[in-house]
Amino acid sequence: YVDDNFGPELRSNVEWYEPFAKFLPQAQARLVRLWDDINLPHEEPKQVAGVQLTIIGFLVDAHSLTISLPDEARDHLLQEIATFADSTPGNRRRSLAQFRSFAGYVNWAYNTMPLLKPALSNCYAKTAGKTNRHAGIYLNAPILRDLEWLRRHAAAAPPVSVLRSLAW
Repeated sequence: YVDDNFGPELRSNVEWYEPFAKFLPQAQARLVRLWDDINLPHEEPKQVAGVQLTIIGFLVDAHSLTISLPDEARDHLLQEIATFADSTPGNRRRSLAQFRSFAGYVNWAYNTMPLLKPALSNCYAKTAGKTNRHAGIYLNAPILRDLEWLRRHAAAAPPVSVLRSLAW
């Protein structure tokens, strides 16, 4: 089930919610009161409101209608790319499980950087048909070039505009 619910509300349209001792957007206050009435548990930290919200790890800006990675998440992504692409002598192999984990993480970030998707093409080609999760897979020059390209572009990628993006 999905326990997240989002919707627009005018800033001036608020109601007092006594259990949290604070004002909430009207629709949100009514929803948590309904949850109280049916004894559905909910927590105050999950009851967020504002123009900018972090939703499943993405920064959603309702004012500019954009979606991006928060700075901390972008920094973590860049560090993961650098760590995976570390090709110091004796460190040029990754297991299939590492390739899959890395690709999954980068794919999550692609939600905010859809034009960077080609960067994993050589990773997918290199792992295609492989089944042994522990077997070492060599980081070849095309993969390393792609990962460096990904790192550079991910560092500078602008937010996705909800209104203008065709790729998203």
